[in-house]
Amino acid sequence: MNTLVKKLATVIAAVSLILLAANATAKKPVKPPDPEPTDPGSLCADSGSFFPAFAYTYSGDFTGEIFLSNSAGDCTISIYTRDDALGSGPYRINYRFFSGAGEDDGYGRIVWKASDENIVLLEFQVEAKAITTPLPLTPKIVLRQSDFVAGVSGPQLSPDGNRFIVSAYETDGVRGYIWEFNIPESGAVAIDDIRELARLDVNEDPVETAGFSDLLYGLSDQHERIYFNYDYPDRKIGYIEKGMDGWSKPVLILEYPDIYPPWPSAPEAVGLWDFGSGLKEVLSIPTAYGGNGPILILDVDACVESKVLEDCVVLDSIQGFQSTSFTTRTEGQLPALLYRYVAVARNRNVFWSIRECNLSVALDSADTCYRTVIEASKDTKRDIWGIDSAD
Repeated sequence: MNTLVKKLATVIAAVSLILLAANATAKKPVKPPDPEPTDPGSLCADSGSFFPAFAYTYSGDFTGEIFLSNSAGDCTISIYTRDDALGSGPYRINYRFFSGAGEDDGYGRIVWKASDENIVLLEFQVEAKAITTPLPLTPKIVLRQSDFVAGVSGPQLSPDGNRFIVSAYETDGVRGYIWEFNIPESGAVAIDDIRELARLDVNEDPVETAGFSDLLYGLSDQHERIYFNYDYPDRKIGYIEKGMDGWSKPVLILEYPDIYPPWPSAPEAVGLWDFGSGLKEVLSIPTAYGGNGPILILDVDACVESKVLEDCVVLDSIQGFQSTSFTTRTEGQLPALLYRYVAVARNRNVFWSIRECNLSVALDSADTCYRTVIEASKDTKRDIWGIDSAD
């Protein structure tokens, strides 16, 4: 009898412990999700490095986000998410930031071509490294494709941020243009606002296809230039230069050689760099297609003089992909190059990181010139796409 009582007592005690544990678990509070920041624009105000140093995008077909980052890459802020009314994108963007009265004040502008063919602009103000414009930013259409006969692409902001250029073309590539506009205070530009800076015509010029692409404003204070690709499918790199009588005819820099097939539609960025013979304009041209490969840094003046690629390559040892951008908003020596890099490739998916290469170090060793600024996302719907620095 005593043995039975002891066994019953043991069972009752065990059941009681189980009930107590279950009750305690049921009453344990569930941690709520982290609250949204009350002021998302100020997340990087105390990050310790320059903000906003560069902008980058995530896959336009999915989230279509634009982020701003500090120069260290350890603080980012989402400023825009794809607007379905504008279609997919943004992919490639052009970003400039202009300092204000205070050391950490200023305003920024980002422009891109939406998939509905319109040219779109974002604008924001920064005070003490905090974005004061309400987030997410509201896009403004500054050029409506339907307002023009020709198609347009490749918008680029001028160094002062008050103008933008586009390449325009007529059906079948019979005639191509470089157009420039002032950024309107409100609404979109009108046909009367066009300033035609250059024109190609297959019946008048020695070209197979009269089209410009990949427009880039020059940065030198010695001359005013616009760089571009032209004459598809042969592809040449050229520029126009502003003189006393207006803009010049296209000047050939060099023709694409066959040593890096297939070439992407580049040059992608203009920078200023003293690599031993004074401050010069340089162009970055990625040569890989679908993965990492050499990124060429070209001395523009040397290319113009010789018309031979080998005579004007300053660097060809940096390994990366497209979306290159020169930056002076960096923690290291100036300038540096931002670029996409294939960090991971698995299950037919490619995941890109953002690297920054110190160009002065790269002259001695490209293997030690870089640091990873933004790690690759592991989400196939949030892949890094476009990159552009604040310069």
